[in-house]
Amino acid sequence: MGRHWRPASLNDEELDRQFLAGVAAEAAAAAVEPRASSVRYDTSRRTLVLQLRDGTFVAVPVSDCPALAGLEDEVIGAVRMTPSGYGLHWDSVDIHLAVPAVIGSARCRG
Repeated sequence: MGRHWRPASLNDEELDRQFLAGVAAEAAAAAVEPRASSVRYDTSRRTLVLQLRDGTFVAVPVSDCPALAGLEDEVIGAVRMTPSGYGLHWDSVDIHLAVPAVIGSARCRG
C-alpha cells in the first residue's frame, strides 16, 4: 500500500509544475467566482440560504435545484460546504453542487 500511482510520463518537476498551476488557477477562480462563507437550509421556506464571502445573502428555493427534488427536509438540511466555499455536498445521497451554479439559478429569475 505504500506506493503512489503516477503516470510514467510525469517526473517530479512536471508534477510540481502542474500542482502550482492548479493552485494558481484556483486562486484566480476564487477572485472572480462567488464563494460561500456559510450555508443553511430554511425548512419553512424550503430554501438554501447562502452567505457569500462578499457579505451578500442569496436564498435559493430548493425547487430551483432539480438534484434536490423529492428529498426530505432532514436530508437537505444536512448540507455541508467545502472548505473553499465553492461546493455544496449532501453526503447521504451523494449530491454535489457548485455554488456559482446554485446562485446562478436564483439570479436568473431576477
